[in-house]
Amino acid sequence: MMSYSHKTIVFLIISLGLLTSLPINAGECRGLYVKDSKSSGMIVKKNNCVDSPHLSAGSVVELAPKGRLWLKSVASDSISTKFQLICQNRSNQLLELEFSDNASPWLSLSKLTGCNDWVNNKLSCNGKKENQLALYCVSPPIQQKTVDDSGTIERTTSLKMRSFGKANAQTPVNQQKVLDTINSELQVCKQLNQTTQTLTIQWTVDLDKKVALDWKGISVDSALSSCTEAVITTYPYPTFSEAKTFNATF
Repeated sequence: MMSYSHKTIVFLIISLGLLTSLPINAGECRGLYVKDSKSSGMIVKKNNCVDSPHLSAGSVVELAPKGRLWLKSVASDSISTKFQLICQNRSNQLLELEFSDNASPWLSLSKLTGCNDWVNNKLSCNGKKENQLALYCVSPPIQQKTVDDSGTIERTTSLKMRSFGKANAQTPVNQQKVLDTINSELQVCKQLNQTTQTLTIQWTVDLDKKVALDWKGISVDSALSSCTEAVITTYPYPTFSEAKTFNATF
């Protein structure tokens, strides 16, 4: 028969095993979460933040060839400035990204091959083949919207919107926020694809919030078009009283 002390030890061992196998709570998750709608060709593994889009320490993301991972930070004690982390697999091989470093953005470079250090919020890795870019990441800070003296949100690029039917004398603030937010992420797509070319795109949002894109000067089969389409089509548009056409030059 097992003695009382032996029972206590067994109970403690079982309890410890259960505790270590349980998923960690949201407060212990890293301050990054996956934007599934803007990512493609990726699978998250070893993530202890169950039922949460956040990543825990040691999470691994498998990124398929030509796949894209789009992460955003959330406010936390360990993050002074909110940022995004977007990585594009430029190779024809599956890549594994491990988030186990102690400092943001927590991507472990020691687990990758041929990486340079982060320079101006950009990272490039050649992988197993020299002089052939395998992984390219950008990590821009999330800028706060600035307001001018008239109370209008300022923009940094040319973005215009018109309505089918009568024109509005002034763009409402909520529509301005739509344009500013989309523009900031279109700029990220350009950074990710290392292009400085000025691009123009037009799209229409109907009353059911369905988006129709009109490509101008962007190859539809390119990684840039895939990123651009993800940004524009997954935006949570407000309800409009009539169909809207947006024109963006970025």
